[in-house]
Amino acid sequence: MTIEQDEYTKYSSLYKSKNFPTTDYVLSMAEFMTNVLPPKCSVLELGCGRGQAVDYMLNKGYTCSGLDITSDGVLETHTDIPDWFTKGVVWNLPYSNSSFDYLISNDVMEHIPILLVPVVVSEIYRVTRRGTFHGISSLPNTPYHMTVKPMNFWRDVFSKGNINSIDTLIVDSLSTCALFDFVNNYIYGKHFGEMGIYI
Repeated sequence: MTIEQDEYTKYSSLYKSKNFPTTDYVLSMAEFMTNVLPPKCSVLELGCGRGQAVDYMLNKGYTCSGLDITSDGVLETHTDIPDWFTKGVVWNLPYSNSSFDYLISNDVMEHIPILLVPVVVSEIYRVTRRGTFHGISSLPNTPYHMTVKPMNFWRDVFSKGNINSIDTLIVDSLSTCALFDFVNNYIYGKHFGEMGIYI
């Protein structure tokens, strides 16, 4: 079984078991993103899950797409697969270079096998023109978190992969208050604290 097949089976089974945790802050994050990002820009959400953030941003006039390893999440919230959805893996994004103005992910990077993390970061920067935003969990609160590392690890990985100097914001997603505070700080250009890293 390939890594892709293994990961698909794992997350498809999790959705089908109805034990996939809900993330109440997804819509709040999407609302903050619409305050940060310029109107009508194009956005890709990696690991879009049920698609609530993508739907929210589409309703606000953004050109938004979502990618996930399984369609089971979006089928929980949609009767059919939406046009904006692509099934795929984050280490081999099925998009052309510079396809999107911005790329966002929340609780995705820690799910990536550690050997694939640099490849994923390279793919993120390959398809993005202007900026990326990532909420990353730094605690092993689930067996699905394969790469649990401190924020400094993620800063270094993203810095090394960011050869085009694309704006990047990384926050610890376990604290929703921190996530919103740092996005707010980005909006207003304030200083980022120890849990948020702006590259």
